[in-house]
Amino acid sequence: MYLQQSAKHGLEGRCRALRVFRSRDTHHPDLLPALWVVFRLLIDDEGQNAAQCKVQLDSGWPREDTTNTLVIAVLWLATNEEAISCEGRVVQDRIIQSVAPFVFVDYKYPITRDSGSNYHSSLFSNDEPSSSWTNCLELADPAISLLATVVYFARQETRRPVLPSFLPKTRAEANFSGRSGPTLEDLIQFSDVWTIRFRSTPAFSNGWTILIADHPWKTLTEAFRRPKGFTLSYREGGVEVLDTSGVLRALYEKYRPDIDPASREGVDSAAVPVRDILLIGQNDEDRAAEWGEHSCIGRANMDTGLITFQRTSVQSPGAPIVFHGYLPFGQNLVGRFHDANSLESSSTPNSWSGAFSLCNA
Repeated sequence: MYLQQSAKHGLEGRCRALRVFRSRDTHHPDLLPALWVVFRLLIDDEGQNAAQCKVQLDSGWPREDTTNTLVIAVLWLATNEEAISCEGRVVQDRIIQSVAPFVFVDYKYPITRDSGSNYHSSLFSNDEPSSSWTNCLELADPAISLLATVVYFARQETRRPVLPSFLPKTRAEANFSGRSGPTLEDLIQFSDVWTIRFRSTPAFSNGWTILIADHPWKTLTEAFRRPKGFTLSYREGGVEVLDTSGVLRALYEKYRPDIDPASREGVDSAAVPVRDILLIGQNDEDRAAEWGEHSCIGRANMDTGLITFQRTSVQSPGAPIVFHGYLPFGQNLVGRFHDANSLESSSTPNSWSGAFSLCNA
């Protein structure tokens, strides 16, 4: 009982001292007792106060803990056009600065813990029990970098870039003058229409399908407004994929749910469900005229949700660009992209990477 009373008395004294200092009154009648309280705290804590303060520091980096993750998650889930318009430039700048490390420092904050070849989700180790009504569920932290990316772009996209006046106004004008590349009309469409899709947008799923968060190693914040896009094509037949040396071979077949697995000779019934989807795409004629012709090939892992594809320029086939990402709410493909050289070695001089968000246009 003595210890409880002593602790209660000590806590009340510290609260009184805190009120004195917050009053900023240098003539406060309780200033001297308040100073004695602080003095005793500093000489009696055996370094614990400093240790408790430093535990929240990570060499200057924001912490990827559950608290920060859920704060950013709630911020995104509550974000819509109206909320952003009410924030103002100052608030937006503070949010952008706060989440930017999670977006661009990908060697420290990866979007996934999977290698891309796994067929089972490897959730984060800090799973937490969460009760919902009478049910108790084990929930893994969402990937903070995915959430931070959509929060970041949602605010950056409210700021239209300066449009160069020397560009042709329309595609017809560009074709008439024999000029290639984007027009003012294209830039305006990209800036105002091809923007991030919010969770509050009607007629799409509100579920969160990604609980995990591949990482390149080096980042750039420039060119985050460079357009990226493609059109997916559906192939009725199968597609055979070979590596450059022709050693590794994979055959992608069309999935037919009406065929009984037992009727397939030599096919294990456990291997029949769709595990992997091959993606083949290219940008259409109009987009090719605007931003250059590109083709892409990739895969969507149905077990982990990871989507990986490689984009190659048709006109100037140099180092392809590799994209890794997820569809957190079905409307935005969010992740990281980098040149293919960084897959070979992270010390490649021209290696770079950045963050992207592709909307469902």
